Amino acid sequence: LGRLLLALACGPGAVPSLELCAMQFSPELTRTLGTMLEAGAPGGVQDVRQLSGLLAEHMWRELDAAHSYNDVLQHDLSLELENGRLMRLMVKLGMICERMDQATDPSWSETGDRYLIKLFRDWVFHRTTDTGAPEMDWGYVVEALNKLDAGLPEKILLMSRDEMSMLMVSYRDIKKCVEQVYNELMSRAAIDANRRLYST
Repeated sequence: LGRLLLALACGPGAVPSLELCAMQFSPELTRTLGTMLEAGAPGGVQDVRQLSGLLAEHMWRELDAAHSYNDVLQHDLSLELENGRLMRLMVKLGMICERMDQATDPSWSETGDRYLIKLFRDWVFHRTTDTGAPEMDWGYVVEALNKLDAGLPEKILLMSRDEMSMLMVSYRDIKKCVEQVYNELMSRAAIDANRRLYST
């Protein structure tokens, strides 16, 4: 093994030697290769345990670097997972709120669960400050959407745009409404797709 590593360190076309290795690599690596080449002599590396002892410091350093990189990957993965969940929620809210294609019932998006979802959408995305300026707090939006995704029992107060009506509901209630209305839209889309398929 020592001769193989020395040959790799010196490179192709060169005569393997510790002197050449010392010119290109650290003294520590050169000494380690020297002890490996003297495996049968006193003071040389006799087995894998002794070799592991010589490399222990570097092994721990590499292991620590691997764990640190793994932590970075897990952090990035958690961010992507959160982004994916929030994206699905925003798509559902966008597909539900104030739809204009419900020809049979123009007030579809203004009644029942749809109206509750619309008020929640306004509460999250259309907030204003005390002076009437738009409130552009991304942290607030992300927090609210995460609570909605988790379906927390925490209650919030929703107010209509004309401030004539108020509703006290929980994130759990709103999440249930979103899922029910979205599934209703998916069912209508599937029925329409089947009708167009069989009518051709």
